[in-house]
Amino acid sequence: MKFALLSDSEYNDFASQQDRLFLPQTAEYGRVRRREGMRVDYPAVRADDGTVLAAGLLTYQPWKHFFLRAQLVYGPTLDWRNKEVAGFFLDHLEAFLRKNRRVLSLRLNPPVAKAYYRDATKTGDAEIGTATTALLASHGYQHVDKEFSEQADVQVRFIYTKEIAGKDFEEIADSLTPTMRRQVKHVGRYGVSVKFLGPEDFEIFERLHESSRERTHMAPISAASARLYKDLLREMGPERSLLLVAYASPAAYLKEINANLEQLDKQIAKNERPPETTKKVRALKELNNQRDSQLRAREGASRLLAQYGDNVPFAAVLAYRCGNEIVQLLRGLNKDFTVYNRDYPIESALLRWAADRGDITMYNTFGITGDFSRDAEDYNVLEYKRKLDGNVEEFLGMFVKPLSLLAGPLGAIS
Repeated sequence: MKFALLSDSEYNDFASQQDRLFLPQTAEYGRVRRREGMRVDYPAVRADDGTVLAAGLLTYQPWKHFFLRAQLVYGPTLDWRNKEVAGFFLDHLEAFLRKNRRVLSLRLNPPVAKAYYRDATKTGDAEIGTATTALLASHGYQHVDKEFSEQADVQVRFIYTKEIAGKDFEEIADSLTPTMRRQVKHVGRYGVSVKFLGPEDFEIFERLHESSRERTHMAPISAASARLYKDLLREMGPERSLLLVAYASPAAYLKEINANLEQLDKQIAKNERPPETTKKVRALKELNNQRDSQLRAREGASRLLAQYGDNVPFAAVLAYRCGNEIVQLLRGLNKDFTVYNRDYPIESALLRWAADRGDITMYNTFGITGDFSRDAEDYNVLEYKRKLDGNVEEFLGMFVKPLSLLAGPLGAIS
C-alpha cells in the first residue's frame, strides 16, 4: 500500500464511484472551497495496482490567526472493516499533517453507524461502530462529547432516512405512513404548484428558511454559508442540486372552492326535495358540514389573497444528490400557508424526482437532535419526518487527534 495525495480529477473519479458520500466529501465541494481560497487536500491510500482503497476531502480551518485545524468532515471514505487499510490511512495522514507546524489538530467524523434503528426505536448496537471507535482510540483520537445543537462546529450525528431503492413513485408513496401516502399522490390541489429554481433565486429560499428559523430556533444561514450553497448549486448543476419552492395561488384555490360549493349546493338541493328520508337527513348533515368547511376555506383564501397577493412562495427545500442518495439539507415554511401544504408538495416533488432517476437508493432528510422525547426542541420536526416511515441513523460522532503541544492551550481539541 502507498499513501498519496490525489489530484482533483483522481478524487473526482473516486468520489463518483461511491454509493454514499456526504456533501463535504464530494468533489464539487472541494472545487468550490478551493475557489474560495481554502486549502483542500485529497489524502488517499492506493493498493499496489493503483486502486484507491481510501480517500478523503481534507480542509484546513484557520485557527487563532496563524494556526490551522485539519478536518475530514464526514470522512474519510473507506471500508472501516478493513483495519489494515484504516490504520495505514490514519498513521500516514498523521505523519503528513505533522510536517506542517501550523496544523494543531485533526478532526474527523467518519460516516460509520453506532447503532441501528427501526423508525426511532433502537434495535441494537453496530459492531462496526464499536470496532471503529476502538481503532480510533488506539491511534490517539479523543471523542468530542458534544452534539451539533450544543456546539456550532460539531457535525450532525443523527439523521432520518428512507430507503427507496428500486421503487417507482407509486411504490414509494404506498410505503409511507397513512397520513402522507394518499396526499403525496395529488398534484396541483389547493392552488399549489412546485418550481425547480436556480442559485439566482436563492433569496426566496432564505426568506422561507428565516420564517421557519424564527419559529423553531434554528441557526440562521450566514452570508458565508449562503455563498457556499449558491456556489454548490452552480457547481453541481440541476442533476445534482435542487432548490424546490412551492407556490400558493389563493386565487386558484378560490376557484376550486367556489366550484366545490356549487356542486355541494346542487347535492343539498337534491336531498332537500321531498320525501324526507333517514338517508337524506344523514346526507344533508354531511353535505352541510362540507359546505361550512368550504366557506371557512374561502374566507381563509380570501384573507391570504388580500394580505399576500397571488402566487406566493410558501415552502422550500435545498437538496443535493450525494452518491446514490438525495440529501434534504435545509427547509423553509411560511406557517400562514399550512393549509396549502396538506399534500406535502415538496416531498411529493422530491420523491418523484428521485424515482424518475432510477438509481437513487436513499431519501435523506438529514439532521435531528437524537432526543426523541416529546420534550425535545425538534420533536415536531422528527414527527414530520417520521411520516416517511423510515429509520433513524446514528453515527459515531466527532473525534479529534492533537498534533501539537499547543493544541490544548489554544483550544483546538474541544
